[in-house]
Order: sequence, then C-alpha cells, then structure tokens
Amino acid sequence: MNKKIFLIIIFLVIITTIAISLGSSLLNNNKDGQFINIFSKAKLVEIYECSPHELIATYKSKDDIEKLIKNLNVEKWYICEKELEDAKKYVIKLYQKPNKTLLKNQLKDIGTIAIYNSGEYVDFNDGKTNITFKTNKDISSLFNQINRIESI
Repeated sequence: MNKKIFLIIIFLVIITTIAISLGSSLLNNNKDGQFINIFSKAKLVEIYECSPHELIATYKSKDDIEKLIKNLNVEKWYICEKELEDAKKYVIKLYQKPNKTLLKNQLKDIGTIAIYNSGEYVDFNDGKTNITFKTNKDISSLFNQINRIESI
C-alpha cells in the first residue's frame, strides 16, 4: 500500500514539473513573439550611439527595417537574465505611425532597445515591459560598420 502511494506522489510531482515548465516556455515564446511583432510594426527606426549621444542611422522604409531585423537575427534571441554588468553602447528607438489621438506628423514611440558593449545582451522596453534578451552573436559589431548618419 505504501509503495502505491509513493508512486502516485512521484507521478504527480513529475506531471506538475512538466506542466510548469511547459507553461513557462509558452509564456517566454509569447513575449518573444510580442517583441518581434512590435519591432516589425516600426515605421521609423533610429540608432543612437550612447557615448557621445549621437544619431548614427535612420531607417524609414519597410524593406530596410526588415533587413535590419534580419541582420540583427532577432528570431534567434531568447529571454534571459543578464549575467554581467555592461555599459550601453547603442540605443535603437522604434516609432509607429500615429493613431487618431496623435497629430498627423507625430510618431508614437513604441519601444527602445539597448545594446550593450559586449553585444551579447539587449534590453527591450516598451514602456510597460522590460525584457532582457541574449543574442546569438555580437550585434554591437554590426553597428560599428554603419557610416555616420546613414539615412535610408
């Protein structure tokens, strides 16, 4: 009798662990998808170098913004905790077309992406959520190649 109870408890613990890990995975995938969705909605992307604070590139066309997303390899980023303290090197600001409450020429700020010196981590902040991602490559090196004020 005791053996049956013990096996039932082990079975329940295993099922609970699987359910929790599956739920956590689905939550992380939803945040990833939400981030990519916000990034792809951008109608204007500005890239700033942090020190000195200087605008280094502007992307306005849908094709160029999609190419930037592809070059950053955003689909491969995953949510994580930042393992090291690092200074911000670049900031990407995302803007969307105005809605009815904004003026026609005014753009809505939909998010900011901070890229750190190491290029391994980025923070995304949309005003409601702050998410840290680990990148699969040194993306800060991509911005080192941008000509100063590359307006596309």
